[in-house]
Amino acid sequence: MMFTSAPRAAAVVLCALVLLAASGAQAQVQRSFINSSFEEPVLPSDACWSIRESQLVPGWETTEPTWTGNWTPTEHGTCGGHKPSPPIEGAMQIFKGNFQGANPASGSQYAELNAYTPSRLYQTACLISGDVVQWQFAHKGRASNTERAAFNIGTNPSGAGSQLIVDVTTTTTGTGTINSVGTGSASVASNVNNWANYSGSFTWSGSTGMQTVGFQALSGASVGNYLDEIHFDLTPFVEFATASGSDAEAGGGNIPQIAVSGSFLAPTPITVNVVGGTATLGTDYTTPSGSSSFQVMIPAGQYAGALFPLGVEIIDDDSQEDDETIVFELDATSSDYMVLSTQTCGAPALASSTYTILDDDIEVDLAITKDDGQTAYSPGGTVIYEIVVTNNGPADVLGALVSDPLPDGITDASWTCADDGGGSGSACGEASGTGAIATTADLPVGTSVTYTLTVPVPVSYSGDLTNTATVDVPAGMTDTDPSNNTASDTNTQFTSPPGPVPGVCNIANNGSFESPDIQNDPEGPGDNTAYVNGFAVWRTTTNPISGWETVAGTIDILRHYNNASAELQSIDLWGTAAATLRQTFTGLVPGGQYTFSVDYSGLSAANSIAVVQLGNGVGATPVTLATLQPVADGIFNGNAGVPDTPQWSVVWSTFTHTFIATGTEATIQFVNNAAPATQNTGLFVDNFIFAGDPCADLGVVKTVTPDAVVSGDEVVYTLQVANNGPDAADGAVVTDAGVPGSLECTTLSCSVGGGAVCPGSPTPAQLAAGLAIPTFPVGGTVTLELTCTVTATGN
Repeated sequence: MMFTSAPRAAAVVLCALVLLAASGAQAQVQRSFINSSFEEPVLPSDACWSIRESQLVPGWETTEPTWTGNWTPTEHGTCGGHKPSPPIEGAMQIFKGNFQGANPASGSQYAELNAYTPSRLYQTACLISGDVVQWQFAHKGRASNTERAAFNIGTNPSGAGSQLIVDVTTTTTGTGTINSVGTGSASVASNVNNWANYSGSFTWSGSTGMQTVGFQALSGASVGNYLDEIHFDLTPFVEFATASGSDAEAGGGNIPQIAVSGSFLAPTPITVNVVGGTATLGTDYTTPSGSSSFQVMIPAGQYAGALFPLGVEIIDDDSQEDDETIVFELDATSSDYMVLSTQTCGAPALASSTYTILDDDIEVDLAITKDDGQTAYSPGGTVIYEIVVTNNGPADVLGALVSDPLPDGITDASWTCADDGGGSGSACGEASGTGAIATTADLPVGTSVTYTLTVPVPVSYSGDLTNTATVDVPAGMTDTDPSNNTASDTNTQFTSPPGPVPGVCNIANNGSFESPDIQNDPEGPGDNTAYVNGFAVWRTTTNPISGWETVAGTIDILRHYNNASAELQSIDLWGTAAATLRQTFTGLVPGGQYTFSVDYSGLSAANSIAVVQLGNGVGATPVTLATLQPVADGIFNGNAGVPDTPQWSVVWSTFTHTFIATGTEATIQFVNNAAPATQNTGLFVDNFIFAGDPCADLGVVKTVTPDAVVSGDEVVYTLQVANNGPDAADGAVVTDAGVPGSLECTTLSCSVGGGAVCPGSPTPAQLAAGLAIPTFPVGGTVTLELTCTVTATGN
């Protein structure tokens, strides 16, 4: 329905009845129209029209082909809220309010069959052979004096081979004409608010099954055939939602419910009969009527698998007795509904349902313990809990309920379960699992099962780590001592012992990936550099990057490709294949505390994924610390702005990890996800920093007085040592061995400033061997004066 002077519209109005969704239901059989007056989605403006994809219009499908053409108000409408750009899949044209003199027939919105082409709008419903159908719809012309449409039913969405219900022609003022009737009867009421209201009935003689029920444009091109206020009324289906249910006597829950699909035009009773079972009415349960036959009232409305309770209540008593049953059956003799499946079209219904009352007067004592053998945890580490569930008797327990929901902030966990062994009879409901524990166990008297729960603690976790496990008796039993049904274990966060103070010295090599400079440095063998506007945007390389080792895959070095986090360049961990990149640090102090951080981003929040790993110790295998994934997709800026504006704008995040060195070496490694990532969706990495031991800029200046001497003269050497920061350098060593055989040094004096402390009573021999300054803060100075006699002869 493309045009320039008038917009296009398609709207749907709900029936006056209420559409109710099923509570916890599965896929439902449709027995009435949904969104039958095109009231959803609600358009944001009034007196306008808009194109919406059919997936956004509840209930409706269309034969309109995919639109890939222009996308201006002439094509997408005037209401706003439309899709930003083509392709448009299943275009439906919806109007709202009074548009160019055309008002809705009902509600606020209506639709047009001719969006871009003469199309068919349809819904899929379950029809049973012999169904008596009442129908109604409002139709009017738009662009010509008369416009023609067909109401038809068939298995083909295109309408080919369908059973014609009625063929109509309507003017722009709502004068309607019935051209032909395919089956049943039809009538028209013309000029109702400038619409023609068509109605009728028929008996479906086709086969039972899912059919497309639709309205097909028979005239017009991209404009024509307004449609609104549709009714398609079938006898509703009813059945039980489940074939059985059970609960403890004291709970009285899980009683079968009635599932309903279809339209009830008036409140309708569903008759339920108790036809069997061992429970006694009035002693074990009650019904709404007090007798074995009672009714469940269904309010007027339109339903798709809605569930209605029976109104039966269970009576709790103190008698220890066998489990008891109630067998319910639906009355299938009413003409107001059919007892058929609400799940599968034409399938038999769950016409009866059995409820079991589980006697809960059996007493037992279940107990649970939990311990991880430690009192503290480290973020980034792993905690392993042992959970033991025991039955202290006096009765066997089948299906004890065991749960451990994990602490807040932790989702990654795994567990295993082991029984007593040796034929004790205890049995785990599941041998293993991931995430929280929610399982069962069979426990004869005196037996137990043991769960081993492994919990990796996130690097970002802080505060006490408390984990609670619970065991409950199954329905039909009572625990005599609930106090031992719960067990908790609390660990405090580990605090690093005194050791090397974290420094701000960055000892990472090429952490911002500025080398090689892909704009100015030549390509290596096998390198491939891409240019935009004469500027390098990326270089795919298999060659080593300064300071880094590429263990697998290939790297893209990025320059004007994105907004680098630091300086000008970053890298993509996917060049032509997923890459593994690492850097190794040596000379660490065992027991020392070290911190590293890295900035990361990518083009795809869903697919740009890598893990960061740490190998702590000489030759240690790197283990995963965390999965790194962008918080948002990148935004494409195009090529025109390069180099001032990069091709892509991305959002950077920072990962930081602190650890205690177990040896003299550590390896930091980044491993890009091999699937489902593809080229150009690798993780971007930049601004890698490794903060090692404290570092400082120490300086020394040496002067001598006098500067010209002969053998036997006395000279004084002055050493001025300064700490320029950024960290204190306590224990810094000053060494001056002099000139053996040419000088005989006798005294050494020391003076200090800025909070530095002299090393006791220093001697020339100590200076020659290496003199330690015990306290040397930032800004501190130490002045040493060494007095010597010249013993050398000659010039």
